[in-house]
Amino acid sequence: MGKSGSGVRCLGAGTVVGVAALLALGLAGCAKTTPSKGVPPTTTTAAPTTLAPTTAAPTTAAPTTTAAAGAGAAPCTSSDLSVAATQSNGAAGTLTEMFTATNTSAAPCSMNGYPTTAPYGPQPQGETVVEGNLALTVVPIPSTEGAIGGPAQTVTLAAGHQAVFFIQWSDVPSGTTVCPDADGISFNTPTPSSYLLVTYSFEPCGTQIEQSVILPAGTSF
Repeated sequence: MGKSGSGVRCLGAGTVVGVAALLALGLAGCAKTTPSKGVPPTTTTAAPTTLAPTTAAPTTAAPTTTAAAGAGAAPCTSSDLSVAATQSNGAAGTLTEMFTATNTSAAPCSMNGYPTTAPYGPQPQGETVVEGNLALTVVPIPSTEGAIGGPAQTVTLAAGHQAVFFIQWSDVPSGTTVCPDADGISFNTPTPSSYLLVTYSFEPCGTQIEQSVILPAGTSF
């Protein structure tokens, strides 16, 4: 089971990150994704040099609003939020992590739909190793998974209030394939803004991970 780390950085366009330009490897490609509300951003990478997002079938739901914030709040941007891994759960070869997004701004903001996420970790590039997006597809958590597979809804956050989303993956290796080391996930709000790098160590096995829409705080596994 992965262990959560700490530390979040916000990447604007053109920012060079840490070890050999993570932005150039994957996040620049992620920034081209424009997921609509309720549309899961299915993303696939064949190599650490690019992240090519594609769009899966839309999921629609009647918007609702949390009681915590005012109507008509502007969409949250990454600069309004801090994001951290906050709770783990696992059973029968599947691990799930809750991530909590906190509105650190002074004004209410709202989110509706799927965030854009991609796991990143050490990747070979020539004779060096850099931090890049892992070759994994991001797909929706099935609706059969209960609350964490719920439909899109408008979640409005007052200043200091929180929303959550979930990432789920297999920890069972396939044959002799080694499960890659992930150092965290990149995160972008459903209404695209800049990226946050959220540190969280885990080892996703197989070819994909699953994620939820943005959900109200208090949603449980």
